[in-house]
Amino acid sequence: MNKIKKYIDSDSFFSTLFVFLALVVLPLLLSFNFFVPLKNAFYDFAMTDINYAKLRSPEKELADTNIVLIDISGISNSGLADLINIINSNSPRVIGIDKELVPDEDSSANVNLHKALNNVNRLVLSNKLIYNKKTGQFDSISQSGDLFRNKCIFGFTNQISISDKSHETVRSFITYTKVSLRAINSVNQDTIVHPFPVEVVLLFDPEKVQKLYERNNEEEIINFRGYFNKYFFIAGEQVLNREFNPNLFAGKILLLSYFDPFNSSPLFGYKYYSPLDSNYTGKSFPDMYGIEIHANVISMIINENYFNIVPSWLAIVFAFILCYFMIAAYKYIDEKYQTWYELLSLVIFVVISLLLLAANYYSYHLLRLDLNLNFTLFAIILASPIYEAYTKSIKPLTRRIFKLKNRGDYEINS
Repeated sequence: MNKIKKYIDSDSFFSTLFVFLALVVLPLLLSFNFFVPLKNAFYDFAMTDINYAKLRSPEKELADTNIVLIDISGISNSGLADLINIINSNSPRVIGIDKELVPDEDSSANVNLHKALNNVNRLVLSNKLIYNKKTGQFDSISQSGDLFRNKCIFGFTNQISISDKSHETVRSFITYTKVSLRAINSVNQDTIVHPFPVEVVLLFDPEKVQKLYERNNEEEIINFRGYFNKYFFIAGEQVLNREFNPNLFAGKILLLSYFDPFNSSPLFGYKYYSPLDSNYTGKSFPDMYGIEIHANVISMIINENYFNIVPSWLAIVFAFILCYFMIAAYKYIDEKYQTWYELLSLVIFVVISLLLLAANYYSYHLLRLDLNLNFTLFAIILASPIYEAYTKSIKPLTRRIFKLKNRGDYEINS
């Protein structure tokens, strides 16, 4: 024990403990309604966003020619039936529709859409699982009407997490989840359901999905290729007017949804925040349509461009060790070169931050490894002020309290 004390500085150790105590307490303090925007920004920050927003060159990313995005905004059931018949006649590999199909007033249009859907050999429709926080289960589902569900498979489109929080950035997707008998009567208890992009790839190339699940991850980081311009895209009206090359759809994955990238008034109800946004802090407007996210997930699975992530426990251990040595350096400077403390402590912080940024970038793009450095970044930010608070206030105050207590005990015993 004495040998351990010899090599561990108590001030540095306890200062590091206070840093991690602050990291635990701070989110609790931010739970008050007044701090909700700050709390959302705190939780939604990811160091890896800098890679996409500032350090990556989008023009170097090649387009994925396996995927075609088709905008069906403003198209009625009658028009959608015609559109599906046209694209289906061009031999696509899979058609995925991310839209809740509901009957309209034109019954003949509904019948035509029903027939058009039934003529598609490989069809995926979207649905959305509704999570009940009280029961901790999915207790309802939002999906297309019965008339349109005869010949297809379904995939859920919950983008971010179980609760689908609209203010969060989409960085990952759930590879599967469970639904119970009480949630959906037509599904057996504890049945596994899969997301929309995975079901699309399953029909396109089942072996790719097999490799996805061999990774044994319930959640996967999305390796974003880019926005709509990294895929083929076409407006639904162009399809209806047959203004396209007949070879555009053959053997491809066709994704149909509300999607209008050139509209000055975008459909915010169908958009999400993504790490590709150049404003990776202080985001104001969502930047990526849900169908674009599906395309990125599908492209990643097909090309097997997966990310791995450092386990949280290992990231915390690394953060603790680095924080300890930074504080030990601060203490040494404070004791030996007190007049230079502010400058040298700032230099240490900047150098360590740049090294972390470089490691984060190269591991992410060269190794496809997320170092999970968020905790480390917050720890080194708090290291200097908490060290000063500990040595200048907490430690002297604690000694004074114990000194007064010991003096009081002595007087009582006397």
